[in-house]
Amino acid sequence: MSTDRPKSPAKRSPRRLVNVIAAVLLVGVIGIAAVMVAEHLGYFGQKTSGEEVPVSQPVPPPSPDPAPVKMSGSLARTPDGLADVVYLPYEVAGPFDRFDDFGRELDRQALWLAAREEFGLRPKDASLGDPAPAGLPSDRFIRVRTGNNSAIGLTRIFSIGSTGYGSMVWVGKHGDVRFYRAQPARAIEDAEAVSRGRFKDCLAAARFVPKENARSDAPVSPEVERLLGEMRETSQFAAVRMLHDEVRTKGESPALLGGLARGYATLGLLTEFHWTPAPYAFKARGLLYAQRVLARNPTSPTALRTRAYVAALTGLHQLALADLERAGPGPAPAWVEAVDAFVHFDLGRLAKAGDTPLVGLLTYLAREEPEAEAAMIGAAARFLKTEPECYRVHDALARLMGVANGHQATTVGLEAFTAGLPRRIREQPGLPGAVADLVTRDRLDSESEADLYDALRAAGKPTLDRGEPSWTALGSILRDVRFSQAWYRLYFMAVQWGVPTADAAREFATTLAGHPLLPVIESFVVDRQRDPAAVRAKLTAVAERDFDIRAGWYSNWCDLADPTGKLRGEARAQNSHGYQDVARWLYSVGDQDNYRAKYGAGVRRVSPHAPLGAALLASARPDPGDPGATEVADAAALAEIEKTYPESPTVQRRLAQRYSTDGRFDDAERCFRRWVELSPDGRAYREMAAVYLKQGKEELWKKALEDSLKQEDHGLDHAQSRVDLARFYMNKKDFERAEPYALAAAESYAEWALLCAAQCKEGLGKWDEANEIYRASSQRYEGSVFPWYFGCRQSGRMQRSVAEEAVATYLASFEGKISPNWAWSAGRFYLLTGRPKLAREQFAAEYVLHPTPACGLFVALLADAAKDIAERDRMFNEIAKMKDDHLKKLAVVLQRWAASKEAPDAAAVEAALAGYTPGERSDASTFVGWWLDNRGAADRAVEVWEKGVALKTGTLWLNTHAKGFLEDHGVKR
Repeated sequence: MSTDRPKSPAKRSPRRLVNVIAAVLLVGVIGIAAVMVAEHLGYFGQKTSGEEVPVSQPVPPPSPDPAPVKMSGSLARTPDGLADVVYLPYEVAGPFDRFDDFGRELDRQALWLAAREEFGLRPKDASLGDPAPAGLPSDRFIRVRTGNNSAIGLTRIFSIGSTGYGSMVWVGKHGDVRFYRAQPARAIEDAEAVSRGRFKDCLAAARFVPKENARSDAPVSPEVERLLGEMRETSQFAAVRMLHDEVRTKGESPALLGGLARGYATLGLLTEFHWTPAPYAFKARGLLYAQRVLARNPTSPTALRTRAYVAALTGLHQLALADLERAGPGPAPAWVEAVDAFVHFDLGRLAKAGDTPLVGLLTYLAREEPEAEAAMIGAAARFLKTEPECYRVHDALARLMGVANGHQATTVGLEAFTAGLPRRIREQPGLPGAVADLVTRDRLDSESEADLYDALRAAGKPTLDRGEPSWTALGSILRDVRFSQAWYRLYFMAVQWGVPTADAAREFATTLAGHPLLPVIESFVVDRQRDPAAVRAKLTAVAERDFDIRAGWYSNWCDLADPTGKLRGEARAQNSHGYQDVARWLYSVGDQDNYRAKYGAGVRRVSPHAPLGAALLASARPDPGDPGATEVADAAALAEIEKTYPESPTVQRRLAQRYSTDGRFDDAERCFRRWVELSPDGRAYREMAAVYLKQGKEELWKKALEDSLKQEDHGLDHAQSRVDLARFYMNKKDFERAEPYALAAAESYAEWALLCAAQCKEGLGKWDEANEIYRASSQRYEGSVFPWYFGCRQSGRMQRSVAEEAVATYLASFEGKISPNWAWSAGRFYLLTGRPKLAREQFAAEYVLHPTPACGLFVALLADAAKDIAERDRMFNEIAKMKDDHLKKLAVVLQRWAASKEAPDAAAVEAALAGYTPGERSDASTFVGWWLDNRGAADRAVEVWEKGVALKTGTLWLNTHAKGFLEDHGVKR
């Protein structure tokens, strides 16, 4: 018998054409409206003045590539030190790429490249955190965005101006803003060519004077090569600054540009967990510099290998594979073999590719499979042992959560950053004195760290700093690392660990003062249970941003403060179609209704050798509602996948699931055993155990779960396995065999484990012990007062009055504004304690969030009792539209009875309950008796309730209410 709240009806994907058309139109209207508003917002919602485009602006001509419109007059005078500075504001995405920072940044960085390398300008970039320089004239603001012209289709628009759309100089046809989804090489070539072509013309039309770099054969210095080989953000930052200085002083050379390409690509990879556009800006710069070299010598093996390096690290594995094949064999740097092995996901070759930080990171990335936590944690631990300051890997571990892992993963990276920050800043070449003075100590407290970020921002002013990227950008990079660490630590404390976060949040807020996403951190200062509106206010301050899946668990945090789901925005949206981004998204969205498998072909197109693509193919099942939508592997294909990916636990898991679904249990067992061998996760053992139980092999089921207890516990796997064992025996009423497992699980102090132990004690009739466990759970987890009270009401034992007082005290703490998360439990409590008006309010709030037949019946019958006929009938009508189940069927009967003023006779009642299973009949009896009681037929209602309770089956919480109704009528049980 379930004690959970009723589940919402499963949502089915719309298939009818009319629904598809309606959805498309709605998305289009919303998207266009959002863009109209968003185009007037700066980076992270900082508003600019949104002035109108002057009426004298040229109307974009229908030609696919018109000449730019020459601007009249001269450039405005600038303050001292800003004569060669231009500014790239952050551009909100257009309607066709709302969540595509990668495609957006490719255009922006092509313009950045043109300004810097073709005109000798110093472009400052909002995507990297550079603020607009004070006093910079509006004609130094250069912009490129994506538009849509009815005559020529998707367009690039170049404009000048600090507000709104600015003054349009050129509108030309765009090649393909979604370049890497189909033809990455062609689109990268197009963007780089535009940087030397139309964007160069546009800047000249905007009255800037071309000033191309000199050419040279300058090599990359040994010091820079050393920095490029270190997998730390600070090392890559120093390397690209030094390379830019070299290009300025010595001129462009293939080696220097290739070094820039590699440095920016590595910086993009190392920062790709940041919530900002910066990682995509770095990756776009890497691609453009690689292409700049290749464009001058299209057959150069060195240039092809450089672009392959960049493509591999930016997630364009298919492009890397093609470039490496074109480059052919021959003498090459050691990193070429590492990259080639990585994009083939060849762990054997990676093991032989050398003992360098790059090889270590690529080996970890090749093993990064969040479905296989033990293997992933092990791979990360091996890499971090030699490279403890790689925060890309620390972040991936923090995303896994799990209590045991979370305690370590959310603190180790924090400590490594704190310990290493002053030293890494001191190592920066040319460090400004004002910054150096702040890092003389080996550790910084929260305020000192905040001062350091402020000092870097001040030192990065273009009047003081001629380097690229700026010191401001370095401060933004490091502060974004700290932000992500703060986020995961606070989320873990609040949700996984369940401890107060206010003090920790205040300390992080001190460190992160001025961060654009500071309200997210400040939301942990507020008690979300008692003041969800205050949490929503904090999150609303940043909700207008198009967060994507990099914001791990952010949508969950939003939902805890706003169960309607309106606040979360697009925090689960996919951003970019590079491999790492696609994988991160797919690992986060679950696998209901064969959903992820439909994207298997896309994964294999982006990264042909990635285990994830094979895993999705292995797990795909035919979709009867959409034949042909998903490629489904036949027996031969499954065998080939198993042969090709023997080292991937995710592939083995998906094969095992597919074989189990197909009834091939021997094959499923083989793959399950390989999965637990590669990654001994608790989940692996539990899924294998479930297959044994499905076959009736109880001893093997038990052995699999007990074997899981011998493995390292990364979360609460041991407790979960013990609860599974306990529940199995409890469902058989064998509480004595269940007890040792339940008590051992309760030692974890997880709420669900404590409740399992309490319920096991109830089954054994050990009421005092059950009561103490319930009490302990309620003291540790505030919401646990409800199961304690409901357990007292169901059993008629334990300290009911104490539990009732605890619930009342808890609800009173909300001061009349009960959190929506507790509406269902509060409604039940108020109904059981004889306060129908309050119960109705809470059930109505719950119904808004989770419209189910059961909740609808509570609302309808409470309205019926209050003589609110209109509300009662409205609820009946809504329930009638829901998915069929036994309670919907009952609602139809009650609606029919409502047409009569009299209570239904005994024959009608029996006819209504006929045809149900015993459990369904017990559930229905609760509502039928309630209907009779509302009509004054109390004796008959008691009879119906007693018969329903006597069945000793059905839904436990409904059974509790039937007993409550009986008690209200003086019947003790």
